[in-house]
Amino acid sequence: MRILLPAIFAFASISYVPVVHASVEDGAQSEGKLICKHRKKTGTRFTTKTCKTAAQWERISEESRAAANEMINRPIISTERGN
Repeated sequence: MRILLPAIFAFASISYVPVVHASVEDGAQSEGKLICKHRKKTGTRFTTKTCKTAAQWERISEESRAAANEMINRPIISTERGN
């Protein structure tokens, strides 16, 4: 079961893999500028362009890290009963 959880997380985290990061101009970290990323969905060769601000990308990254930590640190409940 311990191997299954990281495998599930790995699959969930790579369901959208960044293919190409658009070039970031100087000052793109400011609040109003958009950063566009081309993402490839697993199982296809087509990409989708997603544009968000730097703060939005950071929030998404932080939420992903928190979900990964929760999955890893979740206690494993055994279904076996001792006689």
